[in-house]
Amino acid sequence: MNFVERVMERIGAVRDGRVWRLPEEYQEEFGEALEDGDDYAATLIALRLPSFGVAEGQRDFVITCVNCREEVLSETVEHRHLLSIGVRVEYRHVRLEEEVLEFLYDPESRSLMEFSALKGLNLVDREGTIDESLIKDAMDALRGVVERRASEVERRALDEARKDVERVREYHERMIREEEEEIRGLIQKAEEYEKKMFLARKAVLRERYNRLRLKALEKATELMNALESKRESYRRRIEEYERREMERARVRADVHLEGAVLIRIPRIRRVVKFVSDDAERVEVYEYDHLRDMLSLKCKCGAELRDVYLTSSGLLVCPVCRRECAVCGKVMSIYEVHHICAACGATLCQEHSRRCSVCGKHFCDDHSVKCDFCSSVMCTEHASACSVCGATLCPDHLASCAVCSASLCPAHWKECALCGSNICKEHAVKCMVCGRTLCTECAVEVNGEHSCPEHVSRCGVCGVRGVNLERCAVCGAPICETHRAVCSVCGRVVCPEHGVACHTCGAVLCPDHTEKCIVCGVPLCDEHVHTCEVCSADTCEEHSHVCPVCGSTLCPDHGADGCVVCRGMRPVRAHPLIREIVRKYPYAAKGREWRCADTSRAVILATRVKNLYLVYRVEKATGEILEVRSRV
Repeated sequence: MNFVERVMERIGAVRDGRVWRLPEEYQEEFGEALEDGDDYAATLIALRLPSFGVAEGQRDFVITCVNCREEVLSETVEHRHLLSIGVRVEYRHVRLEEEVLEFLYDPESRSLMEFSALKGLNLVDREGTIDESLIKDAMDALRGVVERRASEVERRALDEARKDVERVREYHERMIREEEEEIRGLIQKAEEYEKKMFLARKAVLRERYNRLRLKALEKATELMNALESKRESYRRRIEEYERREMERARVRADVHLEGAVLIRIPRIRRVVKFVSDDAERVEVYEYDHLRDMLSLKCKCGAELRDVYLTSSGLLVCPVCRRECAVCGKVMSIYEVHHICAACGATLCQEHSRRCSVCGKHFCDDHSVKCDFCSSVMCTEHASACSVCGATLCPDHLASCAVCSASLCPAHWKECALCGSNICKEHAVKCMVCGRTLCTECAVEVNGEHSCPEHVSRCGVCGVRGVNLERCAVCGAPICETHRAVCSVCGRVVCPEHGVACHTCGAVLCPDHTEKCIVCGVPLCDEHVHTCEVCSADTCEEHSHVCPVCGSTLCPDHGADGCVVCRGMRPVRAHPLIREIVRKYPYAAKGREWRCADTSRAVILATRVKNLYLVYRVEKATGEILEVRSRV
């Protein structure tokens, strides 16, 4: 017979299968029926019975090894004792109050516990007796609870007594107030009689009002004397009533032991080896049946009721467990593992592939390798060459700047100007320098392509051409049709800066063009006439040549006669005379020499008989020319 059966038998319960039908006195608190396994309710009922016994409390406890097995190396069991005690307390004061208190007494901490600590425990009867000293200690610990509850009962009783005393005090005070009102009414009447007495004309009336006045004052005095004695009597009565009620409200508590059961609760300590296919671990854990606490815990703090042993020998709970989706290796969240960013699969370090672009980890199904550098990347950041289909990473991928086609290093070309990558279809070569260009940078001229630097537009007609020559003056490009070449220096000039000589029509650049100071026509060096006096340039039409000295003069210096001839001065000796005589011996017969110095030449003249000899010595070349003139 177990604990529940023994308790049910003592209270007269009837068994119906696994249900006990309770007597009426227990139905209000526990219901009509009680399940066979409800040990907690059976313990509460047992405390109401004058019973003393020993029971053992256990829980259904098991550790499930999911991917491993458990080998118990050693086990020790210690018992913790709790005394379930029930007492009936009688609170005696104005009336009698009773209360049943039920507690658990813990001998280790010498403290009381609530009965809820026994929930979930399976109680089984055991042989043994309860030590009387243990019951005495429990009663001593319970005394403080009884005193606190008695104080509460006494506080309520004192509050009720004070309310009764206050009601009595209010009643007597009301009686006093009524008599005071009556006295004030008599005094008021006496004052009215006195006023009428003074107003009355007849002596009879005055005598009558005076008697009534004295009679009212006499009665008021009598009531006042009686009221003082009543007040003192009321005060003594209230004090006596208050003392008596306060004394009656004092509580005396009597404690009667109704029942006690000694409950032994085991505490198990085990040394266990957990073994799996690729790891093993030895652990020591304890289990307390009272608190339902297991010391075997996961790193996250959860109790390990369902145990997983990782390949590194770590015990984890189902929440912290991870399993590689490729090889099935058991891991924990505290070990190195990765999650595929695409499908969310858990991967061990060996089967995880890290993308070299985004740094995330992926499984084999969602990762590829570059065909050129073998770097791993996810399928999102991998590309394929549009020509050969090779798998490419971003470092070996190029997009055509024109058509955006994906290209591998073997099938892209680089534009020499913009540096962009281009495919074969959009790559051309410069007809001048042979560099590779994209169609965006290349310039097409007459069906051929060239670099922009080799192509320009004629500054005159705007026609585009390759390697056009530029004007030596303004730098504008000139096409073949509109270009001109200086006949003196050979430089190319544009029509704006190239002019034709007025005399011979030869093309000249600005550096080799002279202008007549009179008419302004352009002249070349061969057809320009420079005044030897002022160096002014003139055309043939506006220049003068002295027939005597051969000097070329401008209109200002030759129109009215040769200023050179007029400016000749006699000279006695001149270094050039000897040179003239050496070349022209007959000049030695000249008598007087005259000389004029121009910008271009030195003019020397002499007279021989009827001849006027004039010699011109060019300063630039030193050449001596003879000019003969008759007188």
